Amino acid sequence: MIMQKLLFFLLIISTQVFSLSPPSKPPNWDNWKFNEKIIWRGCNLDPRIPYAPLVDKLKVKKIVQNEMPTAELFFATNDPSQIFMENLPNTFVMKVNNASGRGVLVKNGIIVATKKRDQDFIPRECTNNYLRLYAKKWLKNLYAENTEKQYGLVQPMILFEEYLESLKMDIELYFFNGKVVVIGLFFTEDYTKNPIVSFYDASWNLFDISHPKFLVKKEPIEKPPYMDKLIAFGERFAEKIDHVRIDFFVTEEEIYFGEFTFTTAGGYEINHLNQMIGNHWDYPDPDDSLVNPYLNELLDNAGCLER
Repeated sequence: MIMQKLLFFLLIISTQVFSLSPPSKPPNWDNWKFNEKIIWRGCNLDPRIPYAPLVDKLKVKKIVQNEMPTAELFFATNDPSQIFMENLPNTFVMKVNNASGRGVLVKNGIIVATKKRDQDFIPRECTNNYLRLYAKKWLKNLYAENTEKQYGLVQPMILFEEYLESLKMDIELYFFNGKVVVIGLFFTEDYTKNPIVSFYDASWNLFDISHPKFLVKKEPIEKPPYMDKLIAFGERFAEKIDHVRIDFFVTEEEIYFGEFTFTTAGGYEINHLNQMIGNHWDYPDPDDSLVNPYLNELLDNAGCLER
């Protein structure tokens, strides 16, 4: 544990040195596709944007707590030996706070998946040792520390939170300079391994596309009555940010905030998004402070604002 804290401290020092000034605009930026910009941004963070608290799955709960419901937090620790199933409900999700795609889904004491939309996992009984094994691995191996550097700014923690029952849909809103450009819908039943997907523009026109993994819903649906509220929520947070994706979970009873994502899929397997997003990602003005008073107030209230 001491070595882990030392490595994290050294990582923060190196990040601070890196973050003295915004990175220069790449010469071919205006001609790059969306996936190319994602890959570049993951390696070249803009120090004016508060990535760390926004991608921290623990801190972000405090940031949005008065704005949008989140899955209930049961327990959090950076010590795997403190994980005891008897102190948890029978149904929960175990995650790490500084990564994407790392999670253990437990329902009625049975592990049903070790990551969202897991294709091949065979359900098995959940034990303390099994959970601790995953926790040790996640705490030891920083997620994409060289290619998605925002996650390296977050001190790793293991968290246990509510398993959202009756999950009907995941929503992904893609914002550029505070405006939504693409709306992704993932229709599911509970945590279905193979959701049906569709994508809309800001005017609710259905895109005619294919998807590298999932079946695409070709028939348009009526715009959900809550969509404008979610977009307005996202616009307040995304103002002064060149690009961020904001996710939500829709159940039969409630809509929950999911996460902020700055590097969708690490830039890989997202060619289907290139044609929709095109040239919407403008490089941020190097002379703009990119201050968002609304976001700063929420960060300050949550104790996440750097001084």
